[in-house]
Amino acid sequence: MITSSPPFLDAADRVLVLDDGVITAEDAHRNLLGTDEAYRLAVARVVGNA
Repeated sequence: MITSSPPFLDAADRVLVLDDGVITAEDAHRNLLGTDEAYRLAVARVVGNA
């Protein structure tokens, strides 16, 4: 499954991070959130101040 949905990513056993078709990281969603800034920014659904 290809997704950027945090609930689906959290339910997955492992997550592969792709950049232009190349795997750049592999780990559990929660680990990637803490260790990979680009991943966190890509999947975090943060609502900014308008």
